[in-house]
Amino acid sequence: MNQLSFSDVEFGAKRKQTRREKFLSEMDQVIPWSRLMALIEPGYPKSKGERPPHALQIMLRIHFMQQWFSLNPFWRGATHFYHADTLSHWRKRKNLPHNVASVDAASIQTLANSIRTYFHHTEGRGNNCVVEPFRRGDLDYFFAYPEDYSQQSPEWVNGQFGIRPHNPAFEVIFVYSQAEGSLDLRL
Repeated sequence: MNQLSFSDVEFGAKRKQTRREKFLSEMDQVIPWSRLMALIEPGYPKSKGERPPHALQIMLRIHFMQQWFSLNPFWRGATHFYHADTLSHWRKRKNLPHNVASVDAASIQTLANSIRTYFHHTEGRGNNCVVEPFRRGDLDYFFAYPEDYSQQSPEWVNGQFGIRPHNPAFEVIFVYSQAEGSLDLRL
């Protein structure tokens, strides 16, 4: 039987707080979590399909830490993965070769050009395309952003009214698994 002595109890109460514990404590004091979650939760994605969304409080904490520490380059991949995890209606292709995904600049540019050409010839959109590759575990993610149909919108700019052109993009996500020889596609 391990019974604590009075000195053990006294020493345990005076344990120094770690920087992480101190930061999280300060974060909890500054941010009204329950009010924020009550405000956001009605519009937050609900669990449906194969890829349920992450807990709202976790995503809020990640977002606030990202803003406080200016971790945009690091968190960019995390936000892409979170976005992909919340989407439904994926198409899966199986029985592909188990080749290593090429993520060098030339291969990514070739993929962008192929996507651009496909959408330009089949749908008349996709004049430009950017592809952002990310890796998570043994999966390779490719987030492609082809140019969508041009739009015009009436706007006020510096006190002047006018019609401004707008060139939006749409998103295509590929998730390749070398181990499974599969490709998930989300249009």
